[in-house]
Amino acid sequence: MDSKTVEQDKAWYADCDPNTNEPKKTAQMFFTVYYAEKGDKMLHHFQGKIDIGSGNGGIISQLKMQNEMKLTDESWISYQQGKGNEEYQKYMEDLTDMQNHVLPYLQSFCSLEEKGVKERREQQVAEKNESREAVPRAGVEINTAVKDAGKAERKAVAQKKAMPGKAGKR
Repeated sequence: MDSKTVEQDKAWYADCDPNTNEPKKTAQMFFTVYYAEKGDKMLHHFQGKIDIGSGNGGIISQLKMQNEMKLTDESWISYQQGKGNEEYQKYMEDLTDMQNHVLPYLQSFCSLEEKGVKERREQQVAEKNESREAVPRAGVEINTAVKDAGKAERKAVAQKKAMPGKAGKR
């Protein structure tokens, strides 16, 4: 999903309106990520959104960028602190959770998925190569068997023809 989002983002970002130099097409993608932490019986979740066509890449890269901005932008941090200590603590917990749990989970999931596809392709190639090697061997065995059967038939026929022929000459 992440790699497909990257491809779509690049394609739409590259197709700019010449008058405004803005992408002709953009979209917002809303999503929910469910994940478990060690020892927890319940799933946690994170809801977010990204812009496709903005030139900022896929889900993971945009979430990293958003998280870094929220952790370092002084005006944004001041705004959050202005909401009160309790709200600010919750805000920082959410950012830390994103950094420590959601992003690593997504990265791990995407790399496993990509690795799985790669391994499946390698296995298919290996199976094709094995079947190509097996076909000639089977063909050779079948041909040999057919040749041997043919020889046996020819010998039997030749012997039958020879016998009556010998008896007829006497």
